[in-house]
Amino acid sequence: MIFGPVLWMTDLGLVVAGLIWLVRGGDGTSSQRKASGAQSELDMRFARGEIDS
Repeated sequence: MIFGPVLWMTDLGLVVAGLIWLVRGGDGTSSQRKASGAQSELDMRFARGEIDS
């Protein structure tokens, strides 16, 4: 009797965690790739003298 609500809360937590994982893009590598691409772009523009420090 007491384990019923605990199991429902666990199931609900897993569903919410799965939805968050899907919305954020799975494993998160796409956001890491964008960040490194942006950093390399800034490095190149700094090297060409287009921006100052």
